[in-house]
Amino acid sequence: LLEPLASVENGSPGSILMRRGGLTSPEVFVQFDLAGTAVNGDDYNYVTPHLVLNPGQTTKLIQFSPKPAVSFDGAEAKTIRMTLTPDVAYALPVPMASVMIVPRKLTYDAWLAEAGMSEETEEGMPLVMRYAFALDPLLASDPAAFGRMPRPNLEGGHLTLSFRRKPGISDLRYQVEYSTDLTHWSSGPDVVEDITAEAAPDDPGAAVYRATQPMSEADRGAMRVRLLLPGESSN
Repeated sequence: LLEPLASVENGSPGSILMRRGGLTSPEVFVQFDLAGTAVNGDDYNYVTPHLVLNPGQTTKLIQFSPKPAVSFDGAEAKTIRMTLTPDVAYALPVPMASVMIVPRKLTYDAWLAEAGMSEETEEGMPLVMRYAFALDPLLASDPAAFGRMPRPNLEGGHLTLSFRRKPGISDLRYQVEYSTDLTHWSSGPDVVEDITAEAAPDDPGAAVYRATQPMSEADRGAMRVRLLLPGESSN
């Protein structure tokens, strides 16, 4: 058995661990394809699309390190998808793995400092909202960026909310809440269900949530994203 296992942390090199089980005595030559929005050798270190597992060797780590000058246009993460080539030498219960790369970890205070701003200079849209959804803090309006803001829809009789997270953020929590009266707001899996894996399985920046209560059971409903920085209570 041969399978790739993906892991990544924001701001750190992405990696895929190649693991095999069963008979480990023979040498195994593994070939794979690399696809995704990141380009091998341009956006990250060049990775040769094959590897060798020596006799007795059960794992091998493949690392993907973003290049210093890599551009993340539109503040989106870049993805790498590895697909193993079938071979009679091994079975493939999981032939594919994906990782996401971001340039570096971000904090709200550092983001403000880079823009030469502070909360005292806030005008119009809250700066923390611009931080959360990758809007330029120095531009009054950025039509393209507003596509990342929360958008409500009615799908299958349930209210849904979709938005895009900013890659690299390490100090902000996106809490999705639901209300039937616009006064009392609730969150948690009993109220709002995270359906991102179902609705956008190949999009690492996407976030899609669905109210568990169907609209047929409520006179009205609303969803929102509450942005919580460290030290701020979710209550």
